Amino acid sequence: MRKVLLVILDGWGHSDFEGEPTQGNAVELASVPSFRHLYETCPRTRLACSGADVGLPNGQMGNSEVGHLNLGAGRVVHQDIARIDQAIAENEFGSALDLSKLVQQVREAGSKIHVVGLVSDGGVHSHLRHFLALFDLLPKDVPIRVHCVTDGRDTSPTGGADYLAEIETACAVSEHWSIASVCGRYWVMD
Repeated sequence: MRKVLLVILDGWGHSDFEGEPTQGNAVELASVPSFRHLYETCPRTRLACSGADVGLPNGQMGNSEVGHLNLGAGRVVHQDIARIDQAIAENEFGSALDLSKLVQQVREAGSKIHVVGLVSDGGVHSHLRHFLALFDLLPKDVPIRVHCVTDGRDTSPTGGADYLAEIETACAVSEHWSIASVCGRYWVMD
C-alpha cells in the first residue's frame, strides 16, 4: 500500500516575481535542506489560497482558517465576506437582515440603535462596505449610535482615521446618527 502524507506549510508562500526568482521569496532564500530534499524527490503541488479559489472575493488574501476549511471540505467553501457581498449585489442584504422588528421596538421605546463593528477594509473579520450597506437599510429618523472598532492589524496601523471619515460621511445623512465611541481592536478583540 502506498502511503500519502498531506503536509500543510502555513506561511510558506511561493513567489513568481519577474527577474530574480528569490526576490520576495523567503523559502528560496532560507537554508532548509530537509524541505529542499523532500521538494526535489517527492510528488508535490501548489494550491491557490486566496480569492475565489477559497470562497473569498477576488483579490482578497486568504488565511490559515480559510485554507484549512477548504482543504477539509474538499471543495470551495464560500466565506461570509463573499456571501454578504453577493447579498448586497443582488439586493438581498435587507431581506437577510429583517430589521423591522428592531426598528419598531426602538421607536416604541424612544430608544436608539447601537451599531458596533470593526471599521476596516481588511476583509478578515469584517469589511467597511458591509458596515455602510447596513446604514442604507436603517431609517433616517431613528437614532443610531455607532461604536467603531479600528483595525490596524489587517490594515495599516494609521488607516483608522480614513475609515472613521467614511463612517462620519455615512452618519451625516441623518441628524439622528453619530459616532458614539472609538477604540482599537486590541482592546475589544484580543
